[in-house]
Amino acid sequence: MNIEFIERFDQLLLSDVNKRLGELKNITSHETLNNYLQTVVPFMASGKRIRPYLAAIAYSDGENKSWEEIANQLIALEYFHAFALIHDDIMDRSHTRRGIPTIHTYISSKINSQDNIHSGYSQAIIIGDLLHSFSQEMFMNSNKKNIDKAYKAFSDMSNEVMLGQMLDLHLINLNHLEVDTELITKKMVLKTAGYTFVNPLKIGAILSGNENNELYTDLGSAIGIAYQIKDDILDITGSKDETGKTPLCDVKEGQKTLLTDFIIKNSKPEYKNSLLKFLGKEFSESEHSEIKNIFIDSGSIEYAEQIAVSSLRRAKDILESSNLSENTKKSLGILINKLEIRKS
Repeated sequence: MNIEFIERFDQLLLSDVNKRLGELKNITSHETLNNYLQTVVPFMASGKRIRPYLAAIAYSDGENKSWEEIANQLIALEYFHAFALIHDDIMDRSHTRRGIPTIHTYISSKINSQDNIHSGYSQAIIIGDLLHSFSQEMFMNSNKKNIDKAYKAFSDMSNEVMLGQMLDLHLINLNHLEVDTELITKKMVLKTAGYTFVNPLKIGAILSGNENNELYTDLGSAIGIAYQIKDDILDITGSKDETGKTPLCDVKEGQKTLLTDFIIKNSKPEYKNSLLKFLGKEFSESEHSEIKNIFIDSGSIEYAEQIAVSSLRRAKDILESSNLSENTKKSLGILINKLEIRKS
């Protein structure tokens, strides 16, 4: 990722966050509620900024355009992402995000009542809704002639990621034999590839007037599937210090991934039976090593890594044969290379 882009983008983003929170505080004039709203600042102060960065690259492709011309739309992407993460943390019952307490966890800890958990969830849902509102308003704040067309891509992205989340939750409740790799891949395409890679690239290109939908769909899908597989692997092998999240959350939630699917359907019975003891169930930190070894010894991680490598190889081939400018190819190539060695 381009450090100069991130530094400048963060300045613009946090300036807008603080401005909007200031306006809300004037409306509420309530210290406790304002403290809840303030949790947005540290939550949004860090992040990979992949979506706005990709939209900026596509916007500037082959032309001397400054991404700051579409800064509002890039900020809208990040507001939407923050909304999605807050709601995702609630659905996953996650306690940490990026090394700090999730918003619902923090707020619950500040409420002195027997119903503090539910109240924390409820307040966090509303904060997420506010960020979604910010994203809509921010995106349409533009004089670009293609803004309506770009908003359609933004709306499609929103619909797809929500359907992907619905599918994700649905798969958790299915029997393992009812889930196949096609369904798991569909979930990855909707929830990760389209949301994180395909649509941000399309939005940037539409705003520039140089649409490249088929190319960005193929390229973004290949990168996105590899990204999600890497994410699933890191949930097993990564540490909390590296990822900012509690390890093995996906296992505890009973998530259906390519890794669990491989163990259930293609590994020795001993590995399948061992995994089923833990999948979708509570377990202690002392059992983490045993669970991690199930994925390693069964060959599941090696299998998933091979698919991720193949997907990134395909992304490189698509990029190399594309009609994108050399600068754009270089920027996207660097991103792909970083995904290959991703540790967080």
